[in-house]
Amino acid sequence: MKLSKLSSNLIGCFLLLNLSALAEETIIKLIPPVINADTIGLKYACMRPKRENGINISAKRIEGNKIVINCYGHGGAGWTTLFGSIQKTIHLFEKEKISKETPIRIIGSGCMGLSMAIELSRSGYHVSGIYTKNLYDAVSWRSAGFFGLLAVGDVQEAIHQAKESFLVYQQISQGKHPYLSRNAVRYLPIYCTKETEEELAFLAQLGLVPPKQLVTLSFEGGATYSGFYQYMTFFMNTGILMQNFLSEIHKKNIPIEIKTVHSFSEVQEQVIVNCTGFGAAELNQDTNLNAVRGHLIALNDLSGPGHLDYMILTSVLQDDHAEPIYMTPKCLVVTPDHPEGIHSLGVIGVTFIPHAEKLSAEQLQELDQNAYQKLLDRASFFFFQKPYKSLKKTG
Repeated sequence: MKLSKLSSNLIGCFLLLNLSALAEETIIKLIPPVINADTIGLKYACMRPKRENGINISAKRIEGNKIVINCYGHGGAGWTTLFGSIQKTIHLFEKEKISKETPIRIIGSGCMGLSMAIELSRSGYHVSGIYTKNLYDAVSWRSAGFFGLLAVGDVQEAIHQAKESFLVYQQISQGKHPYLSRNAVRYLPIYCTKETEEELAFLAQLGLVPPKQLVTLSFEGGATYSGFYQYMTFFMNTGILMQNFLSEIHKKNIPIEIKTVHSFSEVQEQVIVNCTGFGAAELNQDTNLNAVRGHLIALNDLSGPGHLDYMILTSVLQDDHAEPIYMTPKCLVVTPDHPEGIHSLGVIGVTFIPHAEKLSAEQLQELDQNAYQKLLDRASFFFFQKPYKSLKKTG
């Protein structure tokens, strides 16, 4: 499946290139990860809550005086727009003139739900608690974590939220954030192609990062590619960030209750913040939501540390389609089966398979098995120009 594109208007802005930066192609020598049967760690999948007509940040009144504040539908751009989305949502509280003494119930425990509870509390609001159906099942734990912007509806609004979020990640990386640890964020080079740069080019256009550089990638013992672009962006170690959020939730004595909410009428509080992601399809009868299946493969310590200081965002021709592949230095993978987290030396991914909510359990299992194999094949082709099966340990 092709990578998501930003709007044509935004792409037009990217044509104003800094030509001097592209005058000479620099050779970048990189150490690739070792990819074989011994270095493959946990394989895991997730369902991104993609909303076809954009993120829903809005307020509505139901059942008389009950107020629902929505913040969901970010798809693969949740971490990129996180802090900007929180700011916009809190402005709705001010617009709706919600008293700071009124109990507020958060539904959802992904990065939006947890950070929403914290920031509302820091703003003086009374957060009575968080409902979640499974604390460690949120897609936020499983994200690969590079700062790039997928298409999310209103492009200019998404860019504004991404800019606000970028500045917060910058604060974290400098050790200046009040509760998020410095080791959760790293400022790193990311290498992409003309076909995949749209997710990053807006950063340079806004002056947040240096102009892109034209480079040739030379992987030690592997492939060489010309015509790549180097951008700088943040890697967000999402497992650590989520653990930071939980720690702050506990410090603020905000209770988390395991409960699946099927209707807002089940919630006692008069003010509800809906951060349920795909769960909003039922709660809001939102037919614009669909589940986009994503797959990632964690690498273990045998993969070596040489690939941990850069990121990859590109595509590989597979079955006559340009299929996405990226790599980030994610070091902690958390799933419901492993809530304590599993150490990793980076992850490779990813897939974007829409409407996965329509599949049966058996169909999902088959889909996942095929997706993992295809992902390993194209990772091996990209780094080594060999199929994965030839890299497996024999005997």
